[in-house]
Amino acid sequence: MAKVSAVMIVKNESANLKRCLPALSWTDEIVVLDTGSEDDTIDLAQSFGCKTAKLDVWEGFGKAKQKAVSLAENDWILSLDADELLSEDLQEELKALREQDFLNCAWRLKRKSFYEGKLIHFCGWQNDCPLRVFNRLKGNFNDLPVHEGVKTEMEKRCCKGILYHFPYADKDAHFKKMRFYGEIRAKELKSKGKKSNPFIAALRGILKFLKMYILQLGFLDGKAGFLLCTRSAWGIWYKYHYLWKLSQ
Repeated sequence: MAKVSAVMIVKNESANLKRCLPALSWTDEIVVLDTGSEDDTIDLAQSFGCKTAKLDVWEGFGKAKQKAVSLAENDWILSLDADELLSEDLQEELKALREQDFLNCAWRLKRKSFYEGKLIHFCGWQNDCPLRVFNRLKGNFNDLPVHEGVKTEMEKRCCKGILYHFPYADKDAHFKKMRFYGEIRAKELKSKGKKSNPFIAALRGILKFLKMYILQLGFLDGKAGFLLCTRSAWGIWYKYHYLWKLSQ
């Protein structure tokens, strides 16, 4: 039977950890790497028996998650974010796979996300299936500062159980995260010689809305879908607007 280390990076995630951690009690170890919390995140994690550490230097999400993986005692890794929750069905599925050494495969988890308290079925979120279970001897996270992912040569399969996702506590949290990601991504684009202007920023935002709301059927998610699409479009506008500002 494979031994599993659940790993995550966190910052001010006390509220989310209260929901997330109990669903990881079946794992052999929970590693929590803190990236600068100002609340009781670390104390809460330790009260659940987690192994905790603090990140000295922030170099982006990819390298932070590599660091969290390196702190694990076991080679089989279950990588989660604090705002995610393993459904009971997914927990049972993963426990069964652990008995079979995960069939020597890396596993994607079907992720269903909530927005404004509503489970989103469309808006481009319907095909969300990130790779989260892997053997670190055969793969690890890439170095991307945002939108990081696992690179591995292992055969990849997808679990049937659901990973629930609660990405934004409220509107302000959504906009804060979009500004944070947008500025990182804009700096990355600038380093590659990319440019922008007010027209490009506006056009990118409009196209994002049309893609999510029309092509990806966001209108079927009602009011929550409309709000998600419009705010996401703002996030794209902000990224390219910030890129333009960087060139001034």
